[in-house]
Amino acid sequence: MKAEMKKGFTIAELMVAVAIMAVALTAMSWVFKISIDAQRMSAATSEIARNYRAITDQLNSDFTGLRKDCGLFTGSYVYTDILKKGRPETIEVRADSIVFFVNGNFQTTRQYGDPCDPNPKTKTICGNEAKILYTFSGLPDPNDISENGPGPSNPDFYDDRAKQVLLRIQTIYTMEDGLPDPCDFVPSGFIKASFPKEYNRGASLMGWIKTIPSNASARETWLDNKAGELTSRPPINLLNLKPETAPYILCGGVENGNAHRLGGGIANFAIKFEDGFEPNGVIKWWPENKDLDSNGKKVTPKAYTDRYRMIKFEFTLCSKTKVNGLPLKKSFSHIIDFRDE
Repeated sequence: MKAEMKKGFTIAELMVAVAIMAVALTAMSWVFKISIDAQRMSAATSEIARNYRAITDQLNSDFTGLRKDCGLFTGSYVYTDILKKGRPETIEVRADSIVFFVNGNFQTTRQYGDPCDPNPKTKTICGNEAKILYTFSGLPDPNDISENGPGPSNPDFYDDRAKQVLLRIQTIYTMEDGLPDPCDFVPSGFIKASFPKEYNRGASLMGWIKTIPSNASARETWLDNKAGELTSRPPINLLNLKPETAPYILCGGVENGNAHRLGGGIANFAIKFEDGFEPNGVIKWWPENKDLDSNGKKVTPKAYTDRYRMIKFEFTLCSKTKVNGLPLKKSFSHIIDFRDE
């Protein structure tokens, strides 16, 4: 008796089915990857937009109360940055600082008490006058060849822009009596000798103005000398940042130190002044990178007392969220215009 044969798929049919399934799975994986990349791009763009708004809102708020009679001080610096993972390219990075004096409502980031009192009563120090410092800190030291430094042993250092931060540090002027010494507190990551005090006791902006020489020539020299002192960048150990450091960080930080103010990072911070107009009406800005001293790429810190027409801030923000394995970077300009005042 002949056995009954059951119908089935041929080898050719199975191969065709497997091929169709492989094509379908590949297409689905690409759709999945595209959707994930789109989600990451959206998250990175939103993150950068939040950081941009926070920086520009703070700048606008601070400059609203600008005291022009106290001077404005800037310092410019450019360093050459090697570009990522052993590639031979380089880029020039601006790392500028600006100091100015303002009226407004200010308070310290923490409460202070008399360290000599065994049971001190702590309080938040408030004031209506302050000195504001914006500075791009966390500059890599090209001579640092340690494992955690930016040397050839650690090329990834330059890829992590969250290791660079934009600092905003305010010093309140107050005439209130009986205040403790503000030098008893220095946030983690900063060096005590160079960190600006949170407030000055028995001080006012009128007292600062009285120290400025009345003679025009002597006044200019005195202010320019002060510019170097005021715009000096407080050294900061970016590997030792803690949450207490966050109030001084406007953008950037180190993830492991939990010191993010806004997340993400900043890769460039340039400050330029309006310097007239081209024949075609385009604004000229100073200093551009080409205007800086080729020896160390610096501009001597400068004081301005009557040149408040327009100031432009240029900065590059980087997302904490990575897209295709790299942070998203976007460059911005923000202009403070004083011509209508």
